[in-house]
Amino acid sequence: RDQGGMAEFDWSKRKAALRGNLREAGAERRRRGVSEIRRNERSSKIAKRRQICEVDEGVEAQALCNAALALLLHGTSSPGITNPAEAVNALRRSLSASGDPPIDAVVASGAVAVLTGLLDTPNHEIQVDILRCLTNISAGEDRHAAATLEALPLLVPFLSAGGTVVQDQAAWVLGNACAGSAELRQRVVESGALVPLTRLISTPGTDEQVLRTAAWATSNVVRPGMAPFAFFMEHNVHVAALALMAHPDDTVASEAAWIVAFLSAHDPGEESAEALLSQGAAGVLAQTLVRSEGRNPLATPVIRSLGNLTSVSSEVSAALLGDSTLLPALAQLISRQDLPRGLLKEATWTLANLGAGPADQRSFVLSHGVLGPLLQNLHTGQFDIQRESLFALRNFFEDPQVAAEAMTSEALPTVVRLMRSHDQDLVLCALSVVEVVLAHGAHMPKAVEEAGGLEALDDLNYGSPNPQIQSVASRLVDQYFGDDYGDDEIPEPSAAAAPVALGMGRGKQMTLPSWMRGDGADT
Repeated sequence: RDQGGMAEFDWSKRKAALRGNLREAGAERRRRGVSEIRRNERSSKIAKRRQICEVDEGVEAQALCNAALALLLHGTSSPGITNPAEAVNALRRSLSASGDPPIDAVVASGAVAVLTGLLDTPNHEIQVDILRCLTNISAGEDRHAAATLEALPLLVPFLSAGGTVVQDQAAWVLGNACAGSAELRQRVVESGALVPLTRLISTPGTDEQVLRTAAWATSNVVRPGMAPFAFFMEHNVHVAALALMAHPDDTVASEAAWIVAFLSAHDPGEESAEALLSQGAAGVLAQTLVRSEGRNPLATPVIRSLGNLTSVSSEVSAALLGDSTLLPALAQLISRQDLPRGLLKEATWTLANLGAGPADQRSFVLSHGVLGPLLQNLHTGQFDIQRESLFALRNFFEDPQVAAEAMTSEALPTVVRLMRSHDQDLVLCALSVVEVVLAHGAHMPKAVEEAGGLEALDDLNYGSPNPQIQSVASRLVDQYFGDDYGDDEIPEPSAAAAPVALGMGRGKQMTLPSWMRGDGADT
């Protein structure tokens, strides 16, 4: 055993992860959610760089664009724009305008083909201006990014030669393109761009700005799509990313962490987890989480990586828990009152996955003081925090003694209130928690009734449109509030009782938190 940790991970003893439809659907939701959140976040950053204002008014930007296109497409000169170099410079300035740059007009005119032809010009200044034009065009919609890939045969060689500015801009264009559809991403993959990108992020002495952009571009290339995880593993992207997470610059390290986050979101999860863990991901992620002190840019990609990996299997979770610094860091995060909601939900999701493991793993996690913060967040958090906290608690409540100790006068009414939610998964989870509580002792049905639980069960029994919820509520009423209610005897659980669908399996099957699926607010 590691000092203070779980047993060393043994891949020869690992079990296959659950392979049912729920597991596959959950993994697909995880991929979509991680990619969409990542793209939205990255789009905001791209827009800020693109909108360095060189032209004050959109009207002037359009006029500048028109004059540049007139020369590039028709050879018509105008004051200050008499040759291709001046035209490209003017076009770059117009595309860098604040507000609504004329990306549509440039793409519709066919100017991207002309720019691509000029990209071969042995003039560094013209090349840089063209690449910046392509960068801003590719930062638009997918159809705009697709147009810039006409230059792909020239962009890939620029990653290996041409100077730091050219390398940086070429990587930026490719990163923008890969932030879009899986089809665009696959075109970049098939172009061979991953080889020079990986070289840039793994070669000591790479210019720091180029390193940042190349790592970001790589993180977009490896997002789950058409290329299998094995392809990225063959190119040792995971090895380069884990090593780069030790970089002293937080921005560089965070881009490397995003690479790991997307690699960990690939299916099959067992394959990606094995490859990452074999390269020391457990220690790297734990150390980087401690380094982040719960602050971005590092915290989010690290916690998301942990959430993805812990959703694979209890064996993977055991490997991660082998680092003695991980659980104290997670426990500290969920205890912080100033932690951003997004990070708190991610950390709680990870704990929910850890709670889906075997009894010794649950006990080990609980020994690090996570129960108190989870209960506090359940009681005082906003709805989305309460939701994630309840799912985590339900997994830890597999031990009825833990459930009995946790169901204080404050916690039980909160669980009952969540039974009345419109979120059906949450209602089922709350019912499952109530069932564990009811089964613990003869006094618990009375406690549930005093908290409003019996009334809520009746309302669900007769009013819920969900047959599964109706069935569970009806069974609990009959079993614990029937003719013998009030006696000192504990009713025996019905042998034919169907278990609530949520609980132990959530960490393995429902691998996406609610806020990633779009049914909870995120700030």
